[in-house]
Amino acid sequence: MSDRYYEDYRLAEFYDELYYELYDLKFWKKYLKKQSKILEFACGTGRLTIPLVEEGLHVHAVDYSPEMLSILNKKKKELPEKTQKRLSTEVADMRNFKTNNLYDAV
Repeated sequence: MSDRYYEDYRLAEFYDELYYELYDLKFWKKYLKKQSKILEFACGTGRLTIPLVEEGLHVHAVDYSPEMLSILNKKKKELPEKTQKRLSTEVADMRNFKTNNLYDAV
């Protein structure tokens, strides 16, 4: 990819060490109900994604970086099979993302 937004987003292997603070997880747990279908843009390595699927939500996680999603997909494989089924991932640019699916929250 050749995109100025992407160039600073390539250090996926360090992302968790730098940004894994879950200060906003309590907020999301309060407002998102179990079984809700969530579209999460800029999911990164799954900082919020993993805890949300563990809470019973269905998350379609979208990120611009295949490197970030590679790490998230490795984490997904470590989850129980039932939990894994609630998580799907996609490499895409949110600036032109299109879907026919309906979500309870984005």
